Amino acid sequence: MNRLPAFLVAALLLGLLLPLPILETASAEGERDIQLYLYEEGGDGYMHTRTEGGQGNASSVTIAAGGDFNFALTDEQDRGLRAALTLESYRSGAAAHAWVWACVDALFGGSTLELWLIDASNREGTSGTTLARGEMTVDTNCPSFAEPDANDNDNFDLVWESGIGPDYELAQDRYVVVRAYNTGDDDAIKVGIDSGADGETPTSLEVTTNPVSEVSLESEALNLATLDDDDRIATANFEPELPAELAQAFFSGTALNAFGAYDVKALRVDVYDPGDEPGDAPRFSGSATLATRGVGSGYVDYSGLTWRYNDPDNPSQKQQGVGTYQVRATVVNQQDLEFTADFALQMDLYGVYVETAQPEQTVAVGGTATYQLQVYNSGAQSDTVVITPSETPGDWTVSPDTWESGSLNSGGSDTATFTVEVANDVEMVGDSTVISFSAESQTAPASQPKVFALTTTTTVGAEYGVSLYFDQDGQHLTSQQVEAVAGEWNSFTLMVSNLGQAADSIDLSASGQLPGWDVEFEYENVSSSGVTVNLPRQGDGNHIASVTVLVEPTEAGEEDISSIQLTGTSQGNSSKTASATLEVTRTFGLSLRVAQDGSTSYGNLQPGGTQEVHLTLHSELEDSHTARLYTQGLESGWSAQFKQSGQTVTEVEIDSGESLPLDLVVTVASSANYRDGGYLVEAFAEDVGDPLVRSRLVLTFNMALAADFQLSSPQKRAAVGPGEAHSFTLEIDNLGNTNDNYTLQAPSVPSGWRVSFYDSDGNSVGVLPVEAGRTELVKVRVTASDDVRNGDSEAITVTATSEFSRDQEELVFTVEIEEGFGARLSRTLGDLWYVFVLLGLLMAVGAAMYYRSEDWEEDEEWDEESDEPSPAPAADSTGDDWDDWE
Repeated sequence: MNRLPAFLVAALLLGLLLPLPILETASAEGERDIQLYLYEEGGDGYMHTRTEGGQGNASSVTIAAGGDFNFALTDEQDRGLRAALTLESYRSGAAAHAWVWACVDALFGGSTLELWLIDASNREGTSGTTLARGEMTVDTNCPSFAEPDANDNDNFDLVWESGIGPDYELAQDRYVVVRAYNTGDDDAIKVGIDSGADGETPTSLEVTTNPVSEVSLESEALNLATLDDDDRIATANFEPELPAELAQAFFSGTALNAFGAYDVKALRVDVYDPGDEPGDAPRFSGSATLATRGVGSGYVDYSGLTWRYNDPDNPSQKQQGVGTYQVRATVVNQQDLEFTADFALQMDLYGVYVETAQPEQTVAVGGTATYQLQVYNSGAQSDTVVITPSETPGDWTVSPDTWESGSLNSGGSDTATFTVEVANDVEMVGDSTVISFSAESQTAPASQPKVFALTTTTTVGAEYGVSLYFDQDGQHLTSQQVEAVAGEWNSFTLMVSNLGQAADSIDLSASGQLPGWDVEFEYENVSSSGVTVNLPRQGDGNHIASVTVLVEPTEAGEEDISSIQLTGTSQGNSSKTASATLEVTRTFGLSLRVAQDGSTSYGNLQPGGTQEVHLTLHSELEDSHTARLYTQGLESGWSAQFKQSGQTVTEVEIDSGESLPLDLVVTVASSANYRDGGYLVEAFAEDVGDPLVRSRLVLTFNMALAADFQLSSPQKRAAVGPGEAHSFTLEIDNLGNTNDNYTLQAPSVPSGWRVSFYDSDGNSVGVLPVEAGRTELVKVRVTASDDVRNGDSEAITVTATSEFSRDQEELVFTVEIEEGFGARLSRTLGDLWYVFVLLGLLMAVGAAMYYRSEDWEEDEEWDEESDEPSPAPAADSTGDDWDDWE
């Protein structure tokens, strides 16, 4: 399809076409728990976010008693933060969490290791603010770091310093520094470093933050004002029903990571239909090409994303309706954490587009140029389009004054014809006029008109001009498809026209024919490989001549189709030329074709089904001949039979000039799968007496596309401890008849839990390709939160989405928490401290009562041993009674 010239009126009325922002910038949403891994290079300590170890040249550092060692987070240019960074509390009161492997570098001994989190102005951490600190007791000696079980492996919180938290913002160019202190007096501490997520010594600091502080998105469309496919205009407004090759949205932009550009591992752009809910499959999803913006920069540029939103070859990506589409840019860091930013683009309700195959034409003095304009309703509802040409000088006449389409359905088109006539004045040779055909939607509201202006240029022909064409029922064609019998001269008619302003002689020549093919011209009883046609100017006589083109295909060679270019050159001005093309198919007197020039392509076939093709066999051979009928190129399991009047035949008798109706019945293999480009079958009719005399017909058969799949797993339930992981095996069975790609996701993961996917080689995978009829396996690693308790249980839902059908299947894995006896006992004792306090109190009270009861028993024994009776209670304690008692 031809594109438009570069001079659209008022730059396509950009003020009307672009009401929304074309470049947006947003902050990435949501904080994540990010591991800062410690490593050492050349004696200096650093941190990184990569999940693989081996970044430095040492596996450990040794800190002497009373000494320290600093680790600074830098980008690959040894620079500080590339943007401001906010640290959120890892948990209440804690700024971060440390995972440390350490041991005492002595046979016996012990010490304490402190970690300080510092906001520093340099990577050495000599000047800065201590944000948080935490410590661990190190009391295990260091036999070997090849025996990690012999070393202390601990994790602990770094608690905010007084007056700091619950969040803290570090400025751009500041350094995040972790200082490791050995607070002991005697023994050195060895700390295992240089690790990643799967390393043996995962010493790291886990912080809660979002390093992606800025994501920009620019959406562009093809600039319909030019012929250049690379020329685009920035816009957030698109017309949904443009022709497929023009309906493209291009996405690009930037992403800023505070840790440096190295931390941006990938960037994905997803487009969601209006009304989509969270978790719905995107209408379009693509991974961008990343490029680092500059040395020391935290920016990456991304591009290379094209959404072909009206392409029939990508039905799953076709836009659905109009309105606001959500565009989500997802930044993926080195730890496969995703940070998203949302943007919007508009699919307009109304639209109009116009094109023409010849935006620039030359017309003879007094002549007429005809412009056929193809008009499209590129909006989403029925519309009527009115086209009005611009005013022209008095020497030019444009008709009609206006043109109105009928009612056009969404995506429908119509053809408008305008003529441009120039005055019959030789003085106008070389003059030109620019005419703008303004097409306007009649349904769009007046406040938001939809107008498309197509600009054409008409020039009065120079003194000389040539035209070659084939006349087919009044239509002037510059290309014609014909058949020619091998070894014989075959004649075709070519029209030659003088468009100049004077009599002219036009030289004809031919080129491009296959070796051994002969081409000649016959004109006024002259037959030669090149002839000259003498013609008067238009108005002085018949300025159009009929010339016979003779073509004799060779009987040798394997190629049957030759493209022959016929060229006419003006003798008055050799720069004025014209051309026409004969597409010649060689036959050998037999011609096997689809009946009534029908299609050679057939679709929606089912495995085991049949397709009947109606054919015609024609003979130009002399006398009667026997033609053998056969096929080639059949796939395994396919079969084909020729039939005549319902009866299977392998040979037929045909007379000279006769046309026989035949049927070819093709049976599809029961195991046939869908294939891009379909299955090709060659049908032949061959003279039994002369195998060189044959006709070949290529037919294409397309299978109906069926996409189906199912998920299964031999194990759907597992038990792990807090912070531990288990890998399930997920089986994806492609039940369809085409290769498919399946997007793997865990749409809802509990806080603190992690779910990741790995292929058989251990590589992280987000999209898994599976061939038709095959089953592929993927590992689903589920890592439990550190905060779960014994007896907890979580259901983890995993989904797979088909690229072809967009269908989604899900499978649920159940993970139960089981702690070891020691961990449960420790947790129970810690949770039930008050019970022990109460038992202690009860034991104290019981002991007191016991000793008191012992005293009472001794008094009773003393009373029993006394022989004197107990005195009776006195009624009065005064006077003689008291004396008598004594």
